[in-house]
Amino acid sequence: MGDNIYYMVLVAAGLACLLPYKKQKNASTILLICMMLICGFRAYDVGVDTHNYVAYSASIYVDDYKWGPIFLGLKMIAEFFPEPETPFLMLMSILTFAPLIYITRRYSAYPAMSVLMFIIPVADYFVQSMNIARQSIAIVVVLC
Repeated sequence: MGDNIYYMVLVAAGLACLLPYKKQKNASTILLICMMLICGFRAYDVGVDTHNYVAYSASIYVDDYKWGPIFLGLKMIAEFFPEPETPFLMLMSILTFAPLIYITRRYSAYPAMSVLMFIIPVADYFVQSMNIARQSIAIVVVLC
């Protein structure tokens, strides 16, 4: 299933590269929002570290020190929901993809190409981006 999603997004990003600039901006935003939703609503067994994030959001871990203040804040926000696991994953996904949307819309001369170049190296982007969620968030913050 993951491969099919990857190929669909890859083809959509490739076709979006053929659009005029303003339509590329909209298409790239839509693609990144789709990718954000896929990452946020993924199953708890997708990715190596997802079960650690889910366990942390469900308060199984008591050592907040090793997770850091941002994750503690995300955990506190997710606890407003009855099942905090999925909102926690969605908040992490938003932290990764919202800055990418901003960067591609604001600074990219070819927004759809930027999305395509984000997708290609990762190969199976939604699995990999959640295996390295903390690193992805850090990379996007540095890009901003």
